[in-house]
Amino acid sequence: MPPWPITIGGVVAIAAANAGGTSQDLKTGYLVGATPVRQQIGLIIGVLAASFAIGGTLLLMNKGLERYTPVVIPIQITQLPEGVRVEAQTYTHAGKNYVLVNSLGSSEVPDGKYLYDPGTQRIEIQWIQGIGGERAPAPQARLMATVINGILTQRLPWRLVLLGVFLVIGIECLGVRSLSFAVGRTFRSRRRWRCLRADCCVGSSSAVRRKRAVPRVKLAPALCIRAD
Repeated sequence: MPPWPITIGGVVAIAAANAGGTSQDLKTGYLVGATPVRQQIGLIIGVLAASFAIGGTLLLMNKGLERYTPVVIPIQITQLPEGVRVEAQTYTHAGKNYVLVNSLGSSEVPDGKYLYDPGTQRIEIQWIQGIGGERAPAPQARLMATVINGILTQRLPWRLVLLGVFLVIGIECLGVRSLSFAVGRTFRSRRRWRCLRADCCVGSSSAVRRKRAVPRVKLAPALCIRAD
């Protein structure tokens, strides 16, 4: 199967997800009196702060959990097996210089990073990364992998697919939007929300209502019910 159908499907899915997220953000911001410019500034600040915080945490976690395991794999650095390549000519570990090699898809060397000793002409140490190893396995996109592998091999798990179809049909028959239910969002009534508590509200200011003609939206930490 050529790769272009998956590529087109990925582009369409990402575009649809971004469009849905943007429309939800703008709608919510309109209700609470925000402007698109301020929303975008807040998103940029949040993305930058999260990127530095999460990126630094992952780097420290990977460094703290990494380990070096002794192995013995004789290979010739001048004639590397298929799937093995040199990543760095000089890599210092425990006061000794090695050649850092990476193996991926090789039939002779298991996947991973290794330290090759030019003196003994063999791999002596396996460098096991912290994230992706046994102590901190990386998250796997098993849902997308199952769908893609099922499409490529024409062996989709039809029981799960049909279960999802019937769940969507049942949810739609109850009058609930299946997309909102799937992403865990609160459901918006066709007309307005009626809350169990009326003392907690947003957008009830008369100035805001006159300026944007926004209907009164009541929010409460308690359970809300809707009235058609």
